[in-house]
Order: sequence, then C-alpha cells, then structure tokens
Amino acid sequence: VHCIMNVKQWYQRRVRGMLGELLMCDRCPKVFHLFCLDPPLQQVPDGEWFCSKCQEEKDAEESGEVNVIDDIMDDPAVDQESRDEIEQLRKKLLATKRARIDYENNSSDVT
Repeated sequence: VHCIMNVKQWYQRRVRGMLGELLMCDRCPKVFHLFCLDPPLQQVPDGEWFCSKCQEEKDAEESGEVNVIDDIMDDPAVDQESRDEIEQLRKKLLATKRARIDYENNSSDVT
C-alpha cells in the first residue's frame, strides 16, 4: 500500500479498525488508502481512477496525440484535402475513445 502514513499512524489506525477502504490504480498495481490521497477521498470513485503518476502519464500521452495532429494541421505544406482527411480521422479517434469509455463504464455496472 502506497501512502504517507508512518508506522505509528498505521498501527494506531489498525488497532482502532480505521484502515478503511483501499483504492487501486487502474493503470499500475499501486494501492492507496482513501484517506492518504491528496486530497483524501470519502468513497471509492465510480469509473476509472489513476494514481497521480499514472494520471500525469495518461494526460501527457493524450495531449501528445492532439499536439501531433495540431502540428500537422498547422503545417502550411499540408494541402486542404489532407487536412480534411486528418480531421475525419481525429473525429473517428475521439468517437472510438468515447465508445471505449462508455463500454468500460457500462460493463463495470454489470454484476
């Protein structure tokens, strides 16, 4: 469990039965106490949750995809036909990402 609690705090909470729920990152194997997060959480969030390191990596990857597309679209050497094709591909990419997220959210609701 990755948290900022020292051994004394952990033992005191353990003795009092206050360790609470754990939250696992959906991208890496790290597990956190809800109250050790910054800011602390009161309950396990719905849907995907990423630790701060994985969220930063995910954001960088996603912004990288957009930045590459934006760079191409800003290039004056790219003709209009290619720009239109790139825009269509960007729309398909975003629709696929939304469909994947919807599917993952709906499949996690099934018990």
